[in-house]
Parts: sequence; C-alpha cells; structure tokens
Amino acid sequence: MFGIRSELLEKIKLGEDSFLELKEVRFAGDKIRGPSQVNLADEMAAFANSAGGVLVLGVEDKSREVVGISLERLDAVESLVREACEQSIKPPLGPIIERMALPDTTGSEQPVIRIDVARSLFVHQSPGGYMQRVGSSKRPIPPDQLARLFQQRSQSRLIRFDETPVTKAAIADMDEALWKRFVPSQHHSAPQTILDKLAMAARDNQEEWRPTVAGLLMASHEPQRFLPGAFIQAVAYQGTRALPEAEKAYQRDAQDITGPLDQQVLGACAFVRKNMQVAAQKRSEGGREDLPQFDPCLSGCHTHPLDVVVRDFAA
Repeated sequence: MFGIRSELLEKIKLGEDSFLELKEVRFAGDKIRGPSQVNLADEMAAFANSAGGVLVLGVEDKSREVVGISLERLDAVESLVREACEQSIKPPLGPIIERMALPDTTGSEQPVIRIDVARSLFVHQSPGGYMQRVGSSKRPIPPDQLARLFQQRSQSRLIRFDETPVTKAAIADMDEALWKRFVPSQHHSAPQTILDKLAMAARDNQEEWRPTVAGLLMASHEPQRFLPGAFIQAVAYQGTRALPEAEKAYQRDAQDITGPLDQQVLGACAFVRKNMQVAAQKRSEGGREDLPQFDPCLSGCHTHPLDVVVRDFAA
C-alpha cells in the first residue's frame, strides 16, 4: 500500500482516512511523551482488524506537516512500536517497520518511521478492546459485527496465504499478457473463471473480485504497490579483505529488482552472476579452469521459473 514514495506523499497531503494514520512524536527530555504504547497498539490493531493501513510517525496529523524524528531517537521510537505490537496486542502483531526520509515544508529531508499493517487473518485485541478503522478514526467493533468477524477470519485461515484477495487492488491492476502465460491455448473460458482457477483472483468480504497475492506477484509489473515487500533488494559489497577501514562497507553494486516474481528471480540470478568473483587455476593437462565464487547451477538460472505446472485446469 502506497509502495511508491510519491504516492505516500500525495496521501499525506490529503490527510488521514481508512488507510492512513499520521502521528507527531513528542519528547519530554529523553522520554517519549506521545504517542503512548497503548495508543499505538489501538491504532495498529484497528488497521489489522479492518483492511490494513499505513501509520506514519513523524507527521503532524492536523497540519499534515512532516516534522520528523531526530536520528538519535529513531531507535527508541522503533522499540516503542515493537513493544506495542508484542506486549499490548493479542495475538501479537508483526507489521513492516521502515525508516525513511520525507521532505518538510522547506524541502529538507526529515527521518520518519513508516509502519505497514496488513489485513490480518486473526482478530486482534488491544488495550481499547476490539477496534476497527472507520474513516480517519478507530472505533470499537459492535458485538454482532465482532462475532461475524471472528467467523470470517477463522474461515480465512483455511485459505492459503497466496490465495488471499488483496484489498484496494483491482483486476485491472494485473497485466492480461502476464496472466495469460499460464493459460493453455485451447482454454477459452471467461477471464474471471480462468483467474479463479489459477487462484490469481478471488472474491473479498464484499463479494468484489480482487487479485490474490499470487495474482499480483505473477501478473503485475509493480506488485510492490499493494505488497510493500514484494521486490528483491540486492547489494554487492567490495568486501573486507585488504581494504582500509574506511572502505570496508563500500558498495560495489546495488539494485532494486522489481516486476513479476519470475522476472525478479531471473534478475536476482543475473545480479549474482554479474557480481560474483571468478578465480582460476591451471589444469594439470594444461589450460585454465575457472572457479566461480558460487555454484553455477545456483546462479545460472538456465531454466525459466515458468517451466512448472501451476494449476490443473481439469479441476
């Protein structure tokens, strides 16, 4: 959700809603004065019990101005978030916590903490009770709705994670040419029927057709728009051997590998192949023998990931 920085900035300009919460972090000396652990737990549990959302710490909610968090205090704020997830929410929550920089009104980059909370397969209780997100605020879940939610979530846990529909994504967010790679040429059913058989689309709680996690991973050029961690971040370091202390952490190459999952696998293999070292030794019978740093079978990727059977269309 809001996987691209520009999308997040646009959402912040518009203000809080069902999927975005903004909070300024205030300090009294070295201690965090606000938000409290209880407040953070209620906000994150409400997102998890609803359709998920993003909590940004370091942005004032009324003015929507980026005020930031000082670098030396980021660790303390992150610890507070983790403690809220582990100690104040039942069952514990495991959101994605990311440190990033956003521009303030003068254009200066300020450190903030972004917390991505996915729609959970469980119903979470926080100090405020069982909360849900309604517009820009959190509300207690009414008893009758809570009973239905427990029933729905328990049934959802019987579904494989990759077959879970992704809220906020639409069928149009999948590229037809990409998902048709999995369809036999003689198959002429309606697109929704095909996507359902492939487990690449499913109905959500409102009976709307949505791409599944598998559908976005395999048939979207930008799966990270809806699945924030759906990309490979590859970094090659110079190494530590015979380098001055100041250069030991030098990055030789770095790449964010995006796209459909099979292309990411090929891209990651190509990155390893490009950056691995190849030594050499003389053959006893003469000539040279290359000794790659990694097994060529692991870094070659000569077989395309799509050379597998994905789904039995006869089912």
